[in-house]
Amino acid sequence: MSENTSPNTNANATYELTTDSQTTSLLAQRIMRIVWPSFLMAGVLEVLVFAMVDPQDVHWFGQAMQLSRQGIYTIAFFAFWLVTLLSSALTALLAVPSVEVNH
Repeated sequence: MSENTSPNTNANATYELTTDSQTTSLLAQRIMRIVWPSFLMAGVLEVLVFAMVDPQDVHWFGQAMQLSRQGIYTIAFFAFWLVTLLSSALTALLAVPSVEVNH
């Protein structure tokens, strides 16, 4: 195989042709591929957990939480979102081609 037709050469040429606006658009798409599914799954987890657990029964280090039901729902949602966001981000990181990582 000649140098000009190797897979790495073609891939590098593709990366060099992108403009700043294309790069920004690609970055926004990547971020949304991580954030949106994690947001949806946090909502699903919220519904599943609080269908079985009363927020007033939640204790933190043996002490009852002094928050309203909405406060506990909110904190739980953001905790679920953070966990699912980290999971999605790790999946996206592991899916990056080696050519892009080594570029």
